[in-house]
Amino acid sequence: MKDVELRSLTAMIEDALIGNFDHRKRSSSICMSGETCDIEVSYDALTGKVEAMIYGDDVRKSYPNVQKLIEDSISTEKIDNEVYLEEMRDDEEYEAVMDNRMALDRAYGYGYGIYW
Repeated sequence: MKDVELRSLTAMIEDALIGNFDHRKRSSSICMSGETCDIEVSYDALTGKVEAMIYGDDVRKSYPNVQKLIEDSISTEKIDNEVYLEEMRDDEEYEAVMDNRMALDRAYGYGYGIYW
């Protein structure tokens, strides 16, 4: 597998793992199907491990170490950073909504409200 192909594949996998991240389980998994093989990749944020499974005899014969290459090439730091930024945006949006509710409560003379 060429270096450019590997980088393209890992970037696509990283983006898919970020998009499918389950914030409650702190993990993500994806399945991709191609013409000659299927790839299943999972990431666990608690352990920091990436596991890749490749199904397809032709690919395993042609590229015997591709599974390890994919696991080693995926940037867990990138995934963690993107997930952290997404969570921070969600927290800021929630805080803004709660601040608006409190401001409305004060404007109507209800005190601080029951939102906290």
